[in-house]
Amino acid sequence: MPTQISVDTLPAITHNQVPVITTELLAQLYGTKIKNISDNFLNNTTRFVVGKHYFKIEKKRITRV
Repeated sequence: MPTQISVDTLPAITHNQVPVITTELLAQLYGTKIKNISDNFLNNTTRFVVGKHYFKIEKKRITRV
């Protein structure tokens, strides 16, 4: 089971100097599965704007510090 996190213990993650949160961390915060977060996003894509509400980053571009 993933480690329980809270808003106070979120790791600081940025993309182009903008604070972001990953799908995995959102799922942990809400106590749900990653698939549920992804499904909710896919069901509401018309409500979100790339670069404003989310960034899509391909796995090959993800780096860990």
